[in-house]
Amino acid sequence: MSHKDRLAKFRTALSTAGLDGFIINRADMYQGEEVRAADERLAWLTGFTGSAGVAVILADTAAVFSDSRYHVQMERELDSRYFDAHDMISSPAHDWIKSAADAQDTPLRIGAYGWTLTKSGFDKLEAVFQDTDIVLTMHDTHPIDAVWDDRPDYPAAAPFFLDDAVSGRSSADKCEELASYLAGQGADYLLLTAPDSVNWLLNLRARDLACTPYFLSFALVRKTGDIQLITETGEAVCEDVPAISFSELDRVLKEASGSITLCDAARLPMALFTALKTADHDVRLVPDHIQTLKAVKNPAEIAGFKEAHIRDGCALVRFWHWFEQQDKPAFHEHQIAEQLAAFRSEDEHFICDSFPAIAGFGAHGAIVHYRAVKASDAALKGPGVLLLDSGGHYQMGTTDITRCFAVGTIDNETRRCSTAVFAAHANLAMTQFPEGTTGAQLDAICRAPLWAEGLDYGHGTGHGVGHILSVHEGPASIAPRRHDAIYAGYLLSNEPGTYKKDAFGIRHENLVLTVATAPGWLAFETLTLFPFDLALIDRDGLTSAQLSWLNHYHATVHSTLSPHLPPHLEAFLAEKCAPLH
Repeated sequence: MSHKDRLAKFRTALSTAGLDGFIINRADMYQGEEVRAADERLAWLTGFTGSAGVAVILADTAAVFSDSRYHVQMERELDSRYFDAHDMISSPAHDWIKSAADAQDTPLRIGAYGWTLTKSGFDKLEAVFQDTDIVLTMHDTHPIDAVWDDRPDYPAAAPFFLDDAVSGRSSADKCEELASYLAGQGADYLLLTAPDSVNWLLNLRARDLACTPYFLSFALVRKTGDIQLITETGEAVCEDVPAISFSELDRVLKEASGSITLCDAARLPMALFTALKTADHDVRLVPDHIQTLKAVKNPAEIAGFKEAHIRDGCALVRFWHWFEQQDKPAFHEHQIAEQLAAFRSEDEHFICDSFPAIAGFGAHGAIVHYRAVKASDAALKGPGVLLLDSGGHYQMGTTDITRCFAVGTIDNETRRCSTAVFAAHANLAMTQFPEGTTGAQLDAICRAPLWAEGLDYGHGTGHGVGHILSVHEGPASIAPRRHDAIYAGYLLSNEPGTYKKDAFGIRHENLVLTVATAPGWLAFETLTLFPFDLALIDRDGLTSAQLSWLNHYHATVHSTLSPHLPPHLEAFLAEKCAPLH
């Protein structure tokens, strides 16, 4: 079925429901970055496959909104005859809806799915639609599901538990701390609607999703520290943790009528908020406390991350050695991503990729979250730059790394841009900063060398990374508008970049651990272990401090990985890590 036909069927369903339009979030009830195929409603209707976006469908017009990472991708994937593309920051969806309402004489009835729109998202829409002729209504079923004939089934879950030696803390210990927290808040229950929080609390993991190894579930935590897991089937995952299905949740909430229940509005589906109020709970909206707890990595988790990066570094060395031997024009981008995944999978402790690898050559590298698709991707016909952003989940930790590789002879402008990006990366890696420093402050420190060259990038500089959970984790990040303080024990990415449309993309990324250097002072320890391609770095474009950092980093990479490599790969790595003078 074409997207034109899908849109027509969807509009018929809206008209039958008495609606003038509908808001479609690229989300499921769990509000994670990755969703199962059955929940890719936005992609099914519009063709846009980005991991962040929203569509608004009206009777005679439609628009899709996403951020700067996906501008080029929206241009490529959306049929402009049926969908307008907008930047969700400069032209948010709610302003577009208001403009549409102003153009008609009768009130505009807009629907939204109550299981994918959060309480905080609803409140924002309600505020901007106040004093307008827009009526926002919540729905317990999604109209796309009624017209999506070949919608796939959900895969069967396969939960497993981490050993306490890997997680660093027993689930019982974590639950005891959470009980103390609830007592301090004077609350009866904590309703956890973020699966990463549930999984961290129970030391639980699964393969429900392709690249995010957590078990999709909610949990109700009592002030005693006891937990009731809420799952799609209601089946228990262990004897100690009883489970109910979502269909039983209304009953359980009514049995606890009058309770004080803590929820995070940013992850609470509006449909569940309504159920809580219907069951007469005193709902108190507070940030998810577990998000703060799990952001600070404990010694066992840190040790696991370090081991995972050694394993990952060795896989990447094998990949680069293989890549150097190949006839580049004979390969397409998707084959590069597949080959790297194959090298990672040779490690017995490898679980899965931590996200779908981004292998973008030349102009495709400028698409920040590009996905290479067989038959439509590019061959590596140089000269050009291959941007390879990838990562893995291992049984002890998670990785995320971006490297750029020169294919053929690189021109001076590309090398200038790549050198400036590396200088920015080194600036952040070397920074010492006082406690209380925010992500926005660190972001500016990183960007300074790029700004000096008249360059910049539209995405953030760094995101948190979960321990065998989501590769993108809050609450803190390094970005222009993020004012959360950075604390010791945070694991963050360091990934500045620059992008030239139709030409190239450059991004240099390592994972860094925040460590204390002196009372009141913090710095970053780089955990990623893999060299930068020196063919893309101009020594004369670096300060002496940046050059010294590069040489020291490469020496560390070589000395750490060499004992784990056979002689021919050790010699290859030594060549790639040779110091620049």
